[in-house]
Amino acid sequence: MKVYRQPADSVVNYIVQVIDDAATGEALPPKISSASTELGRITRVAALAIKARVLVTAASPLFNGNNDFSGLKNNNGQVLFNPQADEQKWVRARNACKEAIDAAAAAGVKLYQFNSAIIEVNNFTKTELSIRNAVGEKWNSELIWGNTAGSIPTYWLQTYACPQLDPNNFNINLKAKLAPPMKIAEMFYTKNGVPVSEDKTWNHAGRFQLRTATALDSGIQEGYKTVGLHFDREPRFYADIAFDGAKWFMRNGSFNVQSKMDQYSGKKQSRIYSITGYYTKKIVNWNLVFDKTTLTVESYPWPVMRLSDLYLLYAEALNETGDAPARCNT
Repeated sequence: MKVYRQPADSVVNYIVQVIDDAATGEALPPKISSASTELGRITRVAALAIKARVLVTAASPLFNGNNDFSGLKNNNGQVLFNPQADEQKWVRARNACKEAIDAAAAAGVKLYQFNSAIIEVNNFTKTELSIRNAVGEKWNSELIWGNTAGSIPTYWLQTYACPQLDPNNFNINLKAKLAPPMKIAEMFYTKNGVPVSEDKTWNHAGRFQLRTATALDSGIQEGYKTVGLHFDREPRFYADIAFDGAKWFMRNGSFNVQSKMDQYSGKKQSRIYSITGYYTKKIVNWNLVFDKTTLTVESYPWPVMRLSDLYLLYAEALNETGDAPARCNT
């Protein structure tokens, strides 16, 4: 019953072979034909997308030429991690990404854009909702594989991410404990698309000094005093996380986050607050509604794979193989 461990490359090849076998023929549908009964089922596109992710991971420095594992062997001397980098692994990963992207395009998968016909919003909020709802809107256009395990797969995630948004309606179910660290807040770029430590027009040295927001500072409450780190950042910053002074748009209205000590979004007791002062806005569905005694959460399938994930994997593979950017058939 004792079976030797297989080398990492053999394991990758086995996974890819199993996925290829499943994706060949009619075993997996190219897309869901019956939304009422089959949403969450794995499609051919989902299988090919996971294959692409596996091969990009296998081609990465973690498994491709990593000498840290050179001494990891079976007792028969078989090496489990090849210490020699193989550039062909990136070629294989690139081809797998392109195959998955083309299959997604053929199945009608496309990047999500918020439909402003649903509710009238300004361009800043439209961009924010395009970023947020690409994760939180159920079965949106760019979702390739959504995990539906459990009847409410993202209910608790949302309640632990959302802070108290209304000073007149404290709801104990909004925990705000899923707190991004300061390092994440600093990783987002400036409005010029440059890291905060490299943008010569952005005051990096004064990023922790207090500033008062004006009407020109989108994403921050006008007249509110918060640190310079929160000003003049890229759209993803304001869509993905919230902070002291942030605006939080929901379908039933716009809310303000005020999270200094003893403020309604901040620490007022021992446990229902963000320990870092930041909040994971992106994973909270904009249809969440609450008052003092009730909470309604629209749970959504966790996005295991999105079209945007595939694009990023493909871009990484293209960069590693030295290929010029190629247009995808979308």
